[in-house]
Amino acid sequence: MDIKVGDLVGRKSYGCDIVFRVHDIVKKNDKLVIILKGLNLRIIADAPEADIVKLPPSKVNEDSRNYDDRAHRLMSKLQRKARHTSVFRRPAQYRANDTILICA
Repeated sequence: MDIKVGDLVGRKSYGCDIVFRVHDIVKKNDKLVIILKGLNLRIIADAPEADIVKLPPSKVNEDSRNYDDRAHRLMSKLQRKARHTSVFRRPAQYRANDTILICA
């Protein structure tokens, strides 16, 4: 197989659910083991060479779009929650109309 460092790949055994970048290729017990880093997720994994498949750009773009959409939804949810939770509200002395004087 022509997998090399930097390639964008998925693991067949997991249905290519996560897009990985090949970080390293090592030899263990006369077999190649591919060290992977998640492209959109903070994950490091390894997999045998036979379990790796190169991903087309369309799959990589789709995965990135899905990740971005999910992150946006979660951030929006947190912002809505922050507006209705006193823990996230600014103290009365720092309301938007007040002038804040900072002495250095």
